[in-house]
Parts: sequence; C-alpha cells; structure tokens
Amino acid sequence: MIFDSHYWRRELRRSIADINIRTRQGRWTEATFGNFERSLMTGFYTVRKLMESKLASAKLTGTNWPLTAFPFKGGHIGAHLIWPDIPERYDLASPKKVSKATGFIANQFIHSYVFTPSFDNSGTLNGVFVSSETEAPKHVFWAPITTIAKIFTTVAGSRGMPFRIAPHRNRIKYP
Repeated sequence: MIFDSHYWRRELRRSIADINIRTRQGRWTEATFGNFERSLMTGFYTVRKLMESKLASAKLTGTNWPLTAFPFKGGHIGAHLIWPDIPERYDLASPKKVSKATGFIANQFIHSYVFTPSFDNSGTLNGVFVSSETEAPKHVFWAPITTIAKIFTTVAGSRGMPFRIAPHRNRIKYP
C-alpha cells in the first residue's frame, strides 16, 4: 500500500521530464543510457504500484496502448541482448501492430530482458525495444517514446479511489 501518492506522482513527473530531455539529447554516454533505463524502469514500477493501490484511475487498467511486435527468429535467446543482437534475433522486417494494456507494458519494462533505446535517422530517441524474460523468446516490442510519455503523463495526472490514512492510528509498537 502507498501511504501518500503525492511522492510517487512527483517521481513519475521527474521521469516525464527525463524523457523530454532525452528526446532532445544528441550525445549518449554509458551514464545517460543507464540513467534513462533507470528512469523508465522506476517510472513503470510507479505506474504499476499506483494502479495496484487503486490510486490511479480504474480506466487505466483496461486502457490499451499501441506497440509494434517483432517475432523471434528462433534459436537461443542469448544472455544479454544489446542493439547489435536485436536484428539477429528478431525479424524486424515483419512488424505487427498490437495494443497492450498498461499493466502488461509496465511489466515488460520492470522485468525487461531486452531493453534497447532506438533512434531515428537524425539520431533522436524515438522509442525502446523491450521484452520481459517471458515474452523475449516469442517477440520483442517496440514502444514509441510518445506512448511511454503519454502513459506516464496519464497516470501522473489521474486520481483513483480516495482514502485517508490516519498515521497516528497506524503506528505499531513492538516490544
């Protein structure tokens, strides 16, 4: 349970700001890749936690978002997938438009086995190839950065079931 969603939403808004910075960023270092990955993973953990705690709109649970799925070519999935391995292991010539629920997408990022940012021809961040350990042997998903930002923005601005916690009543004394 979340005590006060304000703090979680504030962190989610920071993830949104990070996405906005990354879409304008020209130079990527190991540190910026790491920070971007952390920002998305913690952002999606926040999304899932707010939804599970009923502190995000119930409509979000059933909301589907556009992704593109690329089938696995077969063989051994490999230990760690980085960009050069994706075209070798997934058929990028066979994209399939799919719609997935918010929780499903959150879990792909939280449990990601494949996580690789993608860039357009001008070098601008345009999405992320992501897939959980369960989904990776079947396909990799490409999530547009605009979809990721929209999920975070929607959850950060939504309100779920109102409740009030009385902290003085919830203190547990132990020995």
